[in-house]
Amino acid sequence: MIACLPVHRTYVDAVSGPSQRDQRAIETAVAEARKQNPRTAHEIFDFIRDTLLFRNVEEFRPEDRSGLREFVMKFQQLTGPVMAKGVGDTAFYVYNRLVSLNEVGGRPEQFGADVEDFHHSNVERLQNWPHSMLATSTHDTKRSEDVRARIQVLSEIPKEWQAALTRWSRLNAYHRIRLNGTAAPDRNDEYLLYQTLLGACPDAPISTQDLQQFQGRVLAYMEKATREAKVHTNWVNPDEDYEHAVRHFVQAALDDHANNLFFRDFQQLQRRVAFYGRLNSLTQTLLKLTSPGIPDFYQGTELWDYSLVDPDNRRPVDYELRRSLLQQLEERLSQAEYDPVPVLQELLECPADGRLKLFLMLTVLNFRRRNVSLFNDGNYVPLTLSGER
Repeated sequence: MIACLPVHRTYVDAVSGPSQRDQRAIETAVAEARKQNPRTAHEIFDFIRDTLLFRNVEEFRPEDRSGLREFVMKFQQLTGPVMAKGVGDTAFYVYNRLVSLNEVGGRPEQFGADVEDFHHSNVERLQNWPHSMLATSTHDTKRSEDVRARIQVLSEIPKEWQAALTRWSRLNAYHRIRLNGTAAPDRNDEYLLYQTLLGACPDAPISTQDLQQFQGRVLAYMEKATREAKVHTNWVNPDEDYEHAVRHFVQAALDDHANNLFFRDFQQLQRRVAFYGRLNSLTQTLLKLTSPGIPDFYQGTELWDYSLVDPDNRRPVDYELRRSLLQQLEERLSQAEYDPVPVLQELLECPADGRLKLFLMLTVLNFRRRNVSLFNDGNYVPLTLSGER
């Protein structure tokens, strides 16, 4: 039943009982567990369901009821770690359809939301949790906000993406190693690798040193990803042959050599994805800064950040660079005859350095500072958009 629970945990307590949401989650889990275990007596499932929902408290002896409550509390504490390890740290490394959706608390089957749902969520947050944190990257995210913003672009260019996959698979065919009659890495891991490269690759032009560093990061990531997936290898019993095949494939794909036809082809699509990815990221940043709640910025994300899962997102952050760029922008903003147009033109000419994102954050945070009462006490008014853009 724990394996069938559709949420990380429920919050049932003996005093207030279950909410409708918790009741639905438990009944869904029981129904699914019963379906998967048809030879187990239905009465057992009914008993566990009624116990977790505190429906059968009166059927217990008074001296046993404290034990019942303790069981329900322990059950609810256990399901979270099981869900995290089973879904976030296993299934999310196997189900690679669009990996930007494979995020902590995310639902890979849901491709975004429409504008009405977005407005509804904002209104609900303003009414019930006006000071909740709005975080787009944390220490625990599988991919940083900017990596996800890039990968999301693939959902808008499916034909180009499909054609690129066909070309890349052929160009890299010679780098696969045969293990027990099958190719390694398998197609699913290769598919994960290409999405990862598009999401995390440094902006062009890429120096030899940058490419070497990136190759090292990808090697470490793919080792973790394949072990977490537990399909061909795992942390307890690593398959050295399969892991060697993956390392060989990554090194060949990212070889800094003039004859590397794959990487030349890859860079063409990567530049296109990176361009639109920056627009996605700026949009996401603006919405985070202006929606009900408190915007949070994970270390380093003041500029473009193309980090992967830990430990990649725990790398040292160049705070001196960020302080210097921030000071330069603040000086421009403080000028008496400040005109934003030339500043924006300058930033747009060098989009890869991340100052665009920092400028947006600085501008809107200053606006929030000048309009504290608006963000503390204001209403939420959904905007209705029309027109081609």
